[in-house]
Amino acid sequence: MSDIFISYAREDRPRAEAIAQALEAHGWTVWWDRKIPAGRKFSQVISEEIAKARCLLVLWSAASVEADFVEEEAYKGKRRGILVPVFLEEVDPPLGFSLLQAADLTGWDGDRASPLFQGLCTEITGHLGGPLPPERAPEPKPVFTSPKDGCVWIPPGEFWMGAVPGDDEAREDEKPRHRAHQQRVLDERNARDSGRIPALSGRAQTEQQARSSHRKRHLGRSKGLVRMGGWPVAHRS
Repeated sequence: MSDIFISYAREDRPRAEAIAQALEAHGWTVWWDRKIPAGRKFSQVISEEIAKARCLLVLWSAASVEADFVEEEAYKGKRRGILVPVFLEEVDPPLGFSLLQAADLTGWDGDRASPLFQGLCTEITGHLGGPLPPERAPEPKPVFTSPKDGCVWIPPGEFWMGAVPGDDEAREDEKPRHRAHQQRVLDERNARDSGRIPALSGRAQTEQQARSSHRKRHLGRSKGLVRMGGWPVAHRS
């Protein structure tokens, strides 16, 4: 789905391309190049693209006001309430379109900073809102190693467990590498020792010590422990 569909006459293709590229540089997606996939009907593809578009620009010129298909496409945009007329030349638009507010690009030289182009962007923004900002990658979650026992503390969330592919020294209990999801942290002693989270109450400390003692009896010593959900899991760094 494109933000903007551009309707224009074949004679105006170079100017339509310049407008499309400027709008794409501004942050919107644009459907303008009328290349139809093999096996598809032209009218069907055009109708689908207009139906999916959020805004329809019609470029009025001496050629386009005489083109029946441009008028039909403009009518579909008007009926949906997404039409933004644009004048490339000083012409009278077809009957039924003369009362609509239009952007004026009759003197536009391709400069994206031009007030003429900025005026068009203002008209489009009235229909679409501003261009969507690029997606930001999620910030990495804090992971740290306790200086006391060498255990790695991982906060709640999703992360990878196991050896990376191609690690010839990996043990069998480190394969296969897989995603793990920690929903609850039961043992946070290392985090509290570092001062990152508040200290436990007296009762919670007693319960934590009991769990820690239980783990030591059943798991014994392990090289490089990862505290995950309160239970240490063997992990090689």
